[in-house]
Amino acid sequence: MLLFSAFSERLTFPILGFRTIPTEPIPTECDFEEHWFGEHSARVYHHGICRIACLFSETSYLDIVANPDKNQIYEVYKTLGFSDDNIEFHYDDVDYTNEWGINQCAVSYGIKKINSALGAKNLVVMNIRGTPLSHYEWLSNLDLSDTDHSMRLMHEGYDISADQMKESLDDFVRRRGLDPSDTFFIITGHSRGASVANMLGAKLADDDAYNKDLIYDYTFGCSNTTLSDDFNNEKYSFIWNISNGEDLVPTTPPNQGIWKYKKFGNEKTLISRWGAKDVEKYENEMLPRMSEYYEKYLCRPYEPFRSGRFFPTQLGWGFDVLYHGMKSYYRKFLGFRNTGEFVFKKLIFPVGKKKTRENADTLKNKKRTIVDVVDDHTNHLIYTYANRCVDMHACESYMAWLMLFDEDEVYTDLESLQITMNGDVEGAILNERGDVLIEFKNGYTVYNKDRTKKIPAVALTLPGKTVIGLPKNENFTFMLHKDSLIPSPVSLQFENHDVSGNCLATSEKQKLSLGKGSAVSFSTADFDFASGSFGKADITAKEFRDTTKINPATRFNWNIQFSMSGNFVPEIGMNIGCDLLYASMLFEFGDDLYSLNPGIGHRETLFSRMILDLTLFTKLCLADDFKIIPSARVSLAFKPATRFQLFVAGTFDFDTDDKEIEPGLRFGARF
Repeated sequence: MLLFSAFSERLTFPILGFRTIPTEPIPTECDFEEHWFGEHSARVYHHGICRIACLFSETSYLDIVANPDKNQIYEVYKTLGFSDDNIEFHYDDVDYTNEWGINQCAVSYGIKKINSALGAKNLVVMNIRGTPLSHYEWLSNLDLSDTDHSMRLMHEGYDISADQMKESLDDFVRRRGLDPSDTFFIITGHSRGASVANMLGAKLADDDAYNKDLIYDYTFGCSNTTLSDDFNNEKYSFIWNISNGEDLVPTTPPNQGIWKYKKFGNEKTLISRWGAKDVEKYENEMLPRMSEYYEKYLCRPYEPFRSGRFFPTQLGWGFDVLYHGMKSYYRKFLGFRNTGEFVFKKLIFPVGKKKTRENADTLKNKKRTIVDVVDDHTNHLIYTYANRCVDMHACESYMAWLMLFDEDEVYTDLESLQITMNGDVEGAILNERGDVLIEFKNGYTVYNKDRTKKIPAVALTLPGKTVIGLPKNENFTFMLHKDSLIPSPVSLQFENHDVSGNCLATSEKQKLSLGKGSAVSFSTADFDFASGSFGKADITAKEFRDTTKINPATRFNWNIQFSMSGNFVPEIGMNIGCDLLYASMLFEFGDDLYSLNPGIGHRETLFSRMILDLTLFTKLCLADDFKIIPSARVSLAFKPATRFQLFVAGTFDFDTDDKEIEPGLRFGARF
């Protein structure tokens, strides 16, 4: 059992939590056995070697140039038995003005003789640094095809950086007089370092000088690197990509729509709430242990999302909608590449200003008051989600999971479900106990109050549709109803996703017709993509209301209303109440007419997003002669989304003096 001093260094740029990082190394225990090497081919995953690789990746972000004589990477090498003259740091070699430009990486090497399972051999560790606190390598991360803006087979930034690393490795092997076909290698990195290590592994796979059975290429939080359909070829099987089950970075660039980016080699996904086969064990034993371990490095508990790869997947689809190809990715106005360059060069890492710990703390202190005020008024959502975005990708989170749990506990391959719902309906998702987790009503998605802690279901309302994500480690009931006079169409499509968020199977669209007396229920326990059966059961509207406690007719609502008559007389006011009965107060004003119009109304959904209102008013005319005029109004509205409605109304004023009905038209909006 060896004792390492792993320093929890800042990862990207100063955000919440970084000023609480400890300044002293944290003792971290990890097994290391030389006979691990050669017991099996590197094409077989080894948890012990993976842990050692993760320790190196964790320490790679240290500023070696500022601390050349004593640093935690050096201490890790020394603890493993690497002598001083067999440790090399190539951090001050990074020069963004040379031929490699922004596409380069800092790297450290160590070499030692080990007593492997195959006898005495050399072991080389190659530890590639992730993105440092400068804009240069961030721009390399965004470089899909800076050279010609074409749909290149490889991510250009990582590809060129991997060429630099391949040249560096070949030079190290040559200078040290090594036979690469008879030498063990650990190649590792986190984030950008992981992506470059992945691409480097692909290049080594095509180099016959290296023995791939002896190369242990372990990456942590690796981005997608290639469009090649050959990404999972057996020749890349010595590459092991470790991903956090909720990490966004391994899903970028996306593998959706026209963007079909993947990564070379194998992918293993760390456990999460969606990936836990034993949810109770995960919640009560594993997560608390991991959080306690993680807190030693970040000085705060671990904050998981609890929604698997759902949100990264949706962001991928959003990216595909906004950017239809490489040309739009590189367009000058709001192109992803140019916008990213502006953000990193002008806002986060201004050119000419060195990003130091002191500068970062000063920047945070200036903005902290505003952030705190907003955070206080949003139930601490800003800090909560900032922490989650850090935690999902931080190398400390990878290290905590890997150090605490064995291979059979820490990885998962559980799939998940995605439901896409088109149509304006009322609905709910219930767990096995019958608790309502999420409601869909009046165009909104409403979560149970315990959303931030225990709810595994997730939903996102988008223009024209709602997307729902559900894990497969629990059974859920999905219920829908539409309180419309004429049955309204609703379509559902079910998708089966793997643990990485990739779609494995898609159902035919389920077309429903729901009206006042009808509702439908689906049980995820009965989902069968092979047969196309999805546990559908027809139920009554009363059963829906009794189970979900959702009753559109009695739900309290209010809106502001503005309209204009055919002869351009404006009217403004408010409606408040429920569909069954609501109160209305409108004020009509013109050149020679002022009237206050109190009334009561009843609302029905006619069909889909079409709404029918009947309102009775008492118009109190405040012109030269005070007059009370009974009035009725029938309006037909279209609701494109949530609260907003556009309507046309027929008005009928009953003139008691002339005993005539004066018809009219109004056009307006409610919001």
